[in-house]
Amino acid sequence: MPYAYDARGNMTSTTNALNQTTTITYDDEGRVISVTDPLNNTTQYEYIDATCGCGGMGKIARVTDALNQETEFEYDLAGNMILSRDALNRETAYEYDALNRMTAIESPAGSNKRMTFTYNQLGHLISRTDFLGRTTTMAYDHQGRITSRTDPVGTVYYTYNEVGMPLSVQDELGHTVTRTYDDGLRYVQDALPHNRWRLYTYDSAGRLSKVEALPAGDPIEYFYSATTGLPTKTRYWSGATYHDADYVYDGATRVARINDWLDGTVGIQYAYDALGRLSTLTDYSLSKQLSYIYDAAGRIASMTDYNGHTTNYTYTARGELASLTAPGSKVWNFSYNALGQRTQYTHPNGTRTEYGYDTQNRLTSIQHKDASTEAVLFGLAYTLNDGGNITRVDHNDASYWTYGYDNRDRLTGAERRNNLGALQHSFGYTYDNADNLTQRTRFQASNSQTDVWDYEYNAGNEQTKMILNSSTEETRMYDNWGRLATRTQGSYSASYAYRYGGRLYQATSNFPNESNVTFDYGGDGKLRTRTTASETRTYRYDRGWNAVNEEVSGATVASNVFEPGGQVGSILAQMLGTLASGTPVYAYHDHLATVRQWRYSNKNLARANEYDPYGNFYSYSGYLNMPRVYALHAYDLALQQYRAPYRNYSPSMARWTTLDPMGMVDGPNMYAYVGGQPIFMNDPLGLISKCKLDALNDCISAMETFVGYLLSFYSCGKCLMWCSATGGWTCVMCIPSCGTALGQFIEMITQTVECAEATSKKCCSSRDAEPIDYILLILDHIPT
Repeated sequence: MPYAYDARGNMTSTTNALNQTTTITYDDEGRVISVTDPLNNTTQYEYIDATCGCGGMGKIARVTDALNQETEFEYDLAGNMILSRDALNRETAYEYDALNRMTAIESPAGSNKRMTFTYNQLGHLISRTDFLGRTTTMAYDHQGRITSRTDPVGTVYYTYNEVGMPLSVQDELGHTVTRTYDDGLRYVQDALPHNRWRLYTYDSAGRLSKVEALPAGDPIEYFYSATTGLPTKTRYWSGATYHDADYVYDGATRVARINDWLDGTVGIQYAYDALGRLSTLTDYSLSKQLSYIYDAAGRIASMTDYNGHTTNYTYTARGELASLTAPGSKVWNFSYNALGQRTQYTHPNGTRTEYGYDTQNRLTSIQHKDASTEAVLFGLAYTLNDGGNITRVDHNDASYWTYGYDNRDRLTGAERRNNLGALQHSFGYTYDNADNLTQRTRFQASNSQTDVWDYEYNAGNEQTKMILNSSTEETRMYDNWGRLATRTQGSYSASYAYRYGGRLYQATSNFPNESNVTFDYGGDGKLRTRTTASETRTYRYDRGWNAVNEEVSGATVASNVFEPGGQVGSILAQMLGTLASGTPVYAYHDHLATVRQWRYSNKNLARANEYDPYGNFYSYSGYLNMPRVYALHAYDLALQQYRAPYRNYSPSMARWTTLDPMGMVDGPNMYAYVGGQPIFMNDPLGLISKCKLDALNDCISAMETFVGYLLSFYSCGKCLMWCSATGGWTCVMCIPSCGTALGQFIEMITQTVECAEATSKKCCSSRDAEPIDYILLILDHIPT
């Protein structure tokens, strides 16, 4: 990749293998003043004279994006940013102590809505009080490691070994997970609190070679090339058979093919363009290929599906999706405000979706309208408290929901009222200190009937029993990997078998409304076939987890249009057939990307779905059997569960059915669904709640970028991440020339999460992820 420099050694341009050039200009002080991408979109930077003792580098005063929208910053005499002003002229204020540590965020500035922070003498954050006045405290040992975190509900404790590696996490109920290391500081065992263990074995080169669950769990083995060291095989043992996924690489050490138990000949093949981006995906057959073309800014310009049908995408100068065109001139057009928040988009059937925001940049309304008459087809208006919790949702027919929360933002109650304000249903939720739902109630006003579900758990937070109305008891058992294995209630029973590292392979059930179903997955972890008594359906995916084509007996029965770019995208439409000739049905969402309505080309209603707070079916209208999509998850009718890419969610259990593959990234309870906050948050992958995932992606993006505008965003040698809605830079990672200790790095990641919480007034839980899980996940994404 050619680079050009000026006489001072500043990089002035970089040109990639496709001859696409990004240019950078500097002022006389060597500061970046503009970055122009290959599409000639320019972002500009202005500075002020105040400095912080970093070689005379000035502070950013103004950033002007490619659409000429400006964000401005003000600083005190010590160089601390005290005010940010976004492109809508909305201000956020920051306060500091004498040691230049941030002590308060006020948003909007002058509103007296504040989040405050206190520190110990060593500069460690020891308390945080949120916008609702609730305080979380942290304690540290003599080496600056967090030893406890206490929120208004309970305390989590942490211990470490002599070199700072995490040894244990004890949750709010006193249940402890402990980790053991070998002499090479490799973790070799995790002991769970209910007499379950994970064992980790390494080869002579120190690479992970086996993971086992004890006392008796199917192992997973890993094999590596003797010459390159690259992984060559993952082997899964199902109790009777080995299932291997073999990896073949191209000359640039990129995965070129996966041969697995479904196909050891063609397999899944990957081809890349000159810039290393996926260009062609071959799906178990040389006649089944999906391909991508990218624009000069690296965004998807077109995708051609497995039937040869092409969808095109355009973008604004700032990079937001501007239009999506599917075969048959089906066009969606998107508009945004000065901050880049979506304000509306049009559907191909003559309808329009509009979004509204308050002065704190929080979403407050979604209106789906007939574009020709302006009639509201379906509308939602949101009321939020100072902490960002949704307290009321008004429907366009004057009916509404109200919600209540505890001091950890967990949902405690919900009421559904009709357009006259009369109560229809009320729901109650009670939790233990570890976020296990211990009781769920449902009151039906029409007959004054109250149903009560009580839940019991073991020390590993496995839900072992459900009792309905103190009489009907269902017992639940788990395997050694912590996966739901059986359910029994009187004469009813269900069993669940797993393969391929935790994927549900087969469910057998005689419970009402459930049926037998078999799932088969590929070596890439994606669901490939679903078999019931009536059909076997095959799924073919884009580069993420979006099934763009569905087939039965070799014929395409559904083609799906998703927003591009995401691992899990919002579905915009389903064609009943191919993209070119199928009957289109269009999707209309709420704030969680739950599909609330499906409509035909003539705008008539095909299906409307409503859900209770945890995703149980509440009501419906319309008779077309369209997919039920709740919080980006597709409902499986045979299972009565929602399928996410990495695990399944049971709305009747109000939790995931297996442990989080990422560990404690969402807290010590690895089964809990979005921390008991289903009204506001979702978890698209089944790994990590979306708000934390967004913050994490920002961290990764910052670490992967060493040229362009990030080079100019530093204060005293530290790179900064822009926290868009608060208008603040958050310290993410020291630039390469600085270096940093692990403890400092953990604090930086914690600050990123703080930024995310301050951004929306309600994002991450008051109890953050366990630091080690963030660190391990982020280190996995650092470029090599």
